[in-house]
Amino acid sequence: LLDASDEHSGKLINDMYAPQVAHLNEHLKDLNPKLSPGLRQQRAAIITAMIDGMMLMLEDADSDISENEAKIEIEMRKQIIRIATEP
Repeated sequence: LLDASDEHSGKLINDMYAPQVAHLNEHLKDLNPKLSPGLRQQRAAIITAMIDGMMLMLEDADSDISENEAKIEIEMRKQIIRIATEP
């Protein structure tokens, strides 16, 4: 979003997250070798954004769950694994 409104800030943020995305991309290559390089890059970016965004939401994420429902860390892990392993 910042990239759309402020090109300089968007580039700085992209540059800041590029190493994390690249690191995840390598893990995805091992985990799901049939993914094309483009899909692998997209999924690495999605997972990076999920992890980063969740850091801001952890305090309130579990405020309305019942005792038998999984905490956000468990749900997040499930979704990341789904994204990483989906064909």
